[in-house]
Amino acid sequence: MFTGSFLAWVPVDEQLLQVNLNFNKATGFNLIYICCSSRTDDISRKAQESVEKINQSRISNQKMIDSFQEKLVEKVTDLCMQMKEHMYRVYEENSDKMQVNLQELQEVLESCTKFSHELLEANRALACLREGDMP
Repeated sequence: MFTGSFLAWVPVDEQLLQVNLNFNKATGFNLIYICCSSRTDDISRKAQESVEKINQSRISNQKMIDSFQEKLVEKVTDLCMQMKEHMYRVYEENSDKMQVNLQELQEVLESCTKFSHELLEANRALACLREGDMP
């Protein structure tokens, strides 16, 4: 005949009863212990664990996004500084070229003014010659 213990889960009204039976020849089955474990308690515990896991994942995701945002802001700031530096170099180069061009323009305008005065004098001289008076 069988001698030993037997462990079983027995469903009773949405609960599982854990039954550990001990059997020997002399006494037959002896009930060692019964442990109640509610299915709803298990489901509730697993749901709570899932919610906690999801919340931890959300916290981790938020930290990752915050870190990404900080790095992105840093990169964008660096890029903007580089663009400003380049822009200022271009401004300086263009200013130097414009200064040279403005100087050349000033010289041309001075020559034009001089030629205009010379033409005006020549025109007066021709007018006097036509009238017969020389100054």
